[in-house]
Amino acid sequence: MIEIGGILPTSLFTPNMHHRVFEIDELVRLISRHLVSTHRTSAVSLACASRSLEESALSSLWELQDSLATLMGVSPIIDGQVCDRGYLPYPTSPRLQATDPDSPGSAWHRFRRHVVWMRRLLLKEEDDRWMKADVFNQILAGSTSGLVCPNLCFLTFYFTRANKQIIPHFLSPHLTHSAIRVRTSYRNIPRDLLPDPIPILQALPTSRLQELSINLGPNGMDRLEDEISSVVQRCGHSLRLLSTPAPLGEAAVYHIVGFKNLRVWNTVCSPPPSTLSLSTNFPPLRSLILRKDGQGWITWLA
Repeated sequence: MIEIGGILPTSLFTPNMHHRVFEIDELVRLISRHLVSTHRTSAVSLACASRSLEESALSSLWELQDSLATLMGVSPIIDGQVCDRGYLPYPTSPRLQATDPDSPGSAWHRFRRHVVWMRRLLLKEEDDRWMKADVFNQILAGSTSGLVCPNLCFLTFYFTRANKQIIPHFLSPHLTHSAIRVRTSYRNIPRDLLPDPIPILQALPTSRLQELSINLGPNGMDRLEDEISSVVQRCGHSLRLLSTPAPLGEAAVYHIVGFKNLRVWNTVCSPPPSTLSLSTNFPPLRSLILRKDGQGWITWLA
């Protein structure tokens, strides 16, 4: 039995470690994740102790990021040869011309290594300061096929005018959890003055989604019934949590009722379709939260 309940002393991590525990990758990752949650300094020491432990420890450190700030901190300064990548969304100034990002040992090569480890990312409202054209191109120029974090599984972002162009470059095909929020200061702005979320909703990968939450505020959800319904209809049986405080079309509601693994259905605004059979197999829900327009489900379920 291995106990990792306490903080592992830094002295344990020496270059000549030969304990069999550190030869088992699954145990090293377990120890690394525990250290990241309790004592990040020890996790860094573990990464520095041996080349064989470096990837397991660093990947645990990079797995969860709650801002773009850390990512920007390791991005190299772009200079040298011209970057001719056609997917850069912004004009690239001469100062932002990149060296070969595929060269082993280069700064870009190390940068790519870090972003590949990232699995969870929160893009906060404060991250707008990184959304300037030159700054974001500094990240994107070293990415793979236009995706900054190609293995991202959890993505939460606050939709703003500043980030609407860069969000598609974080929509990994591996996404299992996605939450779309509206910037707090946008909540009382008329719908016509809000940034258009439709391109992002259309681009959102849904084939692997287990959790989907979309809340663009009371004004932002207005007149988006078709677009949000389309996103829901692209989801499959892997979906376990759904929260979309907006009316949905009947086809989308029928699709939701057919989910085999849905456990939580929050902020339901749509009534049950009038043609929905009482013999319909309902999802195995553990939580159903109804808003005023969705209270017709009480009678139907009874």
